Amino acid sequence: MMMKTIVLIILIFMGTQVLAQNGEYKSLEQCKNDTITYVKYNFKENKSRYVGKPMKFLLDEIDLEMMTNDFYTSATGPYVTADHQSKINGLFLCYLQYFERENYETDKRLFYVVLITFQVPPYTHDDEEFWALTNKYDEDDFSWRPDFYDLFKEYVVKDIILHEYHKDGK
Repeated sequence: MMMKTIVLIILIFMGTQVLAQNGEYKSLEQCKNDTITYVKYNFKENKSRYVGKPMKFLLDEIDLEMMTNDFYTSATGPYVTADHQSKINGLFLCYLQYFERENYETDKRLFYVVLITFQVPPYTHDDEEFWALTNKYDEDDFSWRPDFYDLFKEYVVKDIILHEYHKDGK
């Protein structure tokens, strides 16, 4: 009986460790306000939390204000769909604004750009819808964020890839 109890305790402990590895979302505060740690943990080490799920799951968890300081889409390119439209098939997110990225690149400081690819087809939004949204972008007025959320919420995450830029300028 004592041996069964010990085995049961060990199994419970191991199960808890496996769940911890699959990961919970960690806020920027839980990452001690270290942006690099936040991005690496949530988008690299813990990407399985989001893969195969609608973007709204990811968008509801992440620090959307921080992660949309700069963003742009990956698209199918012109003339590949039946209606000859370029359709959205991915999204790039960066916590640095464009001018900040240029400074980081010049100084060869580490930063990440997050690429989220979507399970497509079906293609649900024309790339032009995204560009119309970027015209609303204003770093001092975040009223465009609900439109951003609505545009991407139903896409299903296929993969999350971190593009690392660092001291070597790559």
